[in-house]
Amino acid sequence: MVGQYAQVCLQVGQEAGVTTVDLFSTFVDSGDLKSLLLDGLHPSALGSDRIWHTLRPVITTKVVDPPMFFPYFGDITMESLQNWE
Repeated sequence: MVGQYAQVCLQVGQEAGVTTVDLFSTFVDSGDLKSLLLDGLHPSALGSDRIWHTLRPVITTKVVDPPMFFPYFGDITMESLQNWE
């Protein structure tokens, strides 16, 4: 039943003309759902990594250079925080 739901979601997205990603098959085809899911629903660290590596190629084709609204965390200093507006 879950697989059918996932297929319908993909179909609706494709019919709407949006990019779709089949994360359900990515997880099921791995053959290792127990290590990818913490509780059968929420991704583990390994599952999150699998999601990222599946989505990243799609995201980078859609968003070439995303704007940076906040400073890179490595550039934040105590002085810059005091001057934050």
